[in-house]
Amino acid sequence: MTDETPLPAAVLAALLARMEEDRAGEGLQSVESYQALSPGYEETIARKVAEVVRGDTVGGEGGGGLLKVGATFGSYRVEAMLGQGGQGVVYKARDERLNRSVALKILDIRGPGLGAAINRFQREAEVAARLQHPGICSVYESGIEDGVPFIAMQLVEGKALSDAINAMRDATGGATESFHASFDDDLDVTDDEADDDSRTATDLSGPDGAKLDHLLRIVEQIARALHAAHEAGVVHRDIKPGNVMIRDDDTPVILDFGLAHDTLGEGVTLTRAGDLFGTPAYMSPEQLLHNAVTLDRRTDVWSLGVVLYEFLTYRRPFDSPTRQGLFQTIATREPSDPRKLNPAISKDLAVVMATALEKDRDRRYQTALDLAEELRRVREHEPIKARAASALTRLARWGQRNPALATMTGAAALILIVGASAATAFALRAEANAAKAAAHLTEWERLADGRRLDDRREEADGPLWPVVPKNIPAYRAWLDKTRALTARLPEHEAALKALRVRGTYDADEDRARMAAAHARLGVIHAEVAKAEATVRDAEGAKRELSAELAPLETKEDNDDLTSGEARALQRLRQRIEAAEVSIEDAMKVVAGLIAERTRLEAATAVKSSWAFTDEGDQLRHDKLRDLVSGLVALTAEPTAKTVTVSGMEQRLTDAVALERRLAEDDAEAWRRCLADLSRPEPPYHDLEFKPIPALVPLGRDRDSGLWEFWHVASGQRPQWEGEPLGPGKVKLHPDSGAEGMVMVLIPAGTFRMGAISPDKDHPAGSPNVDDQVYDNEGPVHEVTLDAYLIAKHEVTQGQWKRLSADSPSHYRAGETHQGERMTPRMPVTNVSWPQSREACRRWGLELPTESQWARACRGGTTTRFSTGDDLKSLTGYANIGDDARARRYSGGTLQRDFNDGFINLAPVGALKPNPFGLHDVHGNVWEWCLDGYGLYAERRPRAGDGLGTHWLGARFRVRRGGCFRYDARLARSAVRFGGAPGFAGFFLGLRPARRITP
Repeated sequence: MTDETPLPAAVLAALLARMEEDRAGEGLQSVESYQALSPGYEETIARKVAEVVRGDTVGGEGGGGLLKVGATFGSYRVEAMLGQGGQGVVYKARDERLNRSVALKILDIRGPGLGAAINRFQREAEVAARLQHPGICSVYESGIEDGVPFIAMQLVEGKALSDAINAMRDATGGATESFHASFDDDLDVTDDEADDDSRTATDLSGPDGAKLDHLLRIVEQIARALHAAHEAGVVHRDIKPGNVMIRDDDTPVILDFGLAHDTLGEGVTLTRAGDLFGTPAYMSPEQLLHNAVTLDRRTDVWSLGVVLYEFLTYRRPFDSPTRQGLFQTIATREPSDPRKLNPAISKDLAVVMATALEKDRDRRYQTALDLAEELRRVREHEPIKARAASALTRLARWGQRNPALATMTGAAALILIVGASAATAFALRAEANAAKAAAHLTEWERLADGRRLDDRREEADGPLWPVVPKNIPAYRAWLDKTRALTARLPEHEAALKALRVRGTYDADEDRARMAAAHARLGVIHAEVAKAEATVRDAEGAKRELSAELAPLETKEDNDDLTSGEARALQRLRQRIEAAEVSIEDAMKVVAGLIAERTRLEAATAVKSSWAFTDEGDQLRHDKLRDLVSGLVALTAEPTAKTVTVSGMEQRLTDAVALERRLAEDDAEAWRRCLADLSRPEPPYHDLEFKPIPALVPLGRDRDSGLWEFWHVASGQRPQWEGEPLGPGKVKLHPDSGAEGMVMVLIPAGTFRMGAISPDKDHPAGSPNVDDQVYDNEGPVHEVTLDAYLIAKHEVTQGQWKRLSADSPSHYRAGETHQGERMTPRMPVTNVSWPQSREACRRWGLELPTESQWARACRGGTTTRFSTGDDLKSLTGYANIGDDARARRYSGGTLQRDFNDGFINLAPVGALKPNPFGLHDVHGNVWEWCLDGYGLYAERRPRAGDGLGTHWLGARFRVRRGGCFRYDARLARSAVRFGGAPGFAGFFLGLRPARRITP
């Protein structure tokens, strides 16, 4: 490894996190101690440590950013740095491929918690790419360049809303110091006296009436853009002025989707008492409740209400010098009347602001659109729908938020009324409530533990996958922190037991709730099946209509249509469009039902219905119950679905074993493999390849001549029939499904992707010419790919169950369907695109790009199938909808003149492989690809892996290969379909891949 070779992002993250911790503790350690963290990168680590020691950290010279002006990053040339924050650095850059300006955001990797930051950074790209709205910043491309994650976004010219607020504040001479009130001294439910004592309308003048309409329009536009995101299923969770840009034409654009887990921002200086998700000053009350409630779009409405208040008064409605104080203020205080800070604010507008900032989210505006419409009504002087809270309502709410203080205040008043005869009784009551209030002093520490629990779960489910040697230091750190957390479990259990003395448990309600949930789960199952049937019927209708359409379109191209045929052509296109809409709508229904099923299944795991007359006690109980159950789960036996201490210990053991294998057991195997790959002969031609700890070389397949590797984490070592590390064949056990995945190393090369119909320039029999093509298969284009790994077989049910402990497949192992016994070697099905990607991530793999899949499927051929052009060539190679299936089922399009020996699924590897040694690339189950679905005419393949980067925001994802219920036309090498990412059909599976470079 040379010192010019960049460290992979995760390795660099772990190194810098460790150095930051050491520098904050006993000081930086020796270079050797850091080199020991990541063997194989010694020279690069030594250089990076030297940079840190002399102050030349990741930020470049002076810490001003990762890149200098004029530098190139992939295909982008840096023109200026636009800003820098906790997540990364943003540059103005030029995309030299498309000659356009972009905002290039690069993850600035430094400090602890970097693995989670990388995951959030990737999530930001994926989430924002789904959203299409003029008020939301568009994502053009995302990926990793030289080990550094990046996002290329729409360049929004203008300034941040936070800068605009500061500029207006400075222009009016407004005070910038925040008002800090003592909650413990404030017993006035109206806030008026406290405000009069501390600040007046002359302290700070907000925008006058002339500016107000303009500012309200801006917030209204933000609300409408936010509503569009909500309708797309995205809750931002970090709305604040710094995440809104104002263009030069005064239209706002929302930025930074996916940053909801940042804990500090917008200039708030707070002490850390436990990590939170979001920016504290803009967090809703429900965000402070740990996981007692599920956050929804109303949390963004609250945050936008805070922005509105600050925009119109230049002050935040809630502030405090410490984080805990801020949380108490948000949870217990009402904001000051904004009219006292800005006389231009009308009574109606003040009511709108108060409604947006309702602590009870059921009384808040339920959608961002509701808030937008209210702001429009204010601007246009129409009556608003919200109503101001009465004095009695405000008093009741104050009492709910402050039960101990309310009781003591009421007791004092009653003592004055009834006289000394009752003084003793009320004094005892006040003393009890004072003790209750004192007991709540530990609540913030419990909240901190709740956040720590969330962090441990997030780390375990995020950056601590896959199980590889580089994560060994992180596994040990996680275990140390988690053991300290679980050591406090008895204290939390005692607090929960003491709290339940004041509550009641309703067993009947619990049983009724569980029964209702299970009944709804049964309904969901039936509705999913119905929606899937709708999809199948609509897809079949679309294919039949497309077959009728093809000859008419040929006539249309030749200007040979009669008037009757022209009308028939138009009707067919309308019917095809209606079928596509029906497919899309049904897939959306399925995705929604699956999401509801997931929520209900999680809800049925909570089997306690405790009720409290005091709302505060109820919230405290639910939060503490979840903390205790979460800590108990951490100490339980390990499962594939839950994070546990013993499970993390197993990951550590496995990672250490992998490290030992690489250094000892498999060192000779890798030496021989690398020596073979580095030879100038085909097919690899001096391939530069570094050992991958998760893989073990098996040898070259005797037929394909390609190297194959055992993926250790996915199962047992497959049997290799032949000389060790020499020519041989993988042999799978007929039924067990215990073997791990076999990865095939596909050499670098250029291939022709797609297919076209024959014409005078491309007669039948020419490369990539097929008279059965669909319109979306052309034009044929060349794609050049780096070498990559792809699974020899589709993922089996056995492999999936070892990873996730569930069996999502319709045809499950152990069952019999139409006389066919299902075994763990059957491919896993009923997995959505997100589920497939998450499984791949945990294995240290990824879904193949469509380009990678297509090259692997063709295996160097240009014919209709990888076996040839003739249907008979598929015999023994493909499991499709054949005559045997036609005699048992009526669904799908079936091949009456073909019999493959299987009615339903075939065990992976049961049929012959293609020229690259891959099984079931034609038929068996459809396989997800990484790309969004789009037309080839718009395709811009990314260098290296061929990903269609401009499709990241597409609604559908590509699926390839055909399946056991459709005829041979849908199993051709070029056939391609799109599917809703959330759809999980009984004919959908996956085949993982992996780049050989980080």
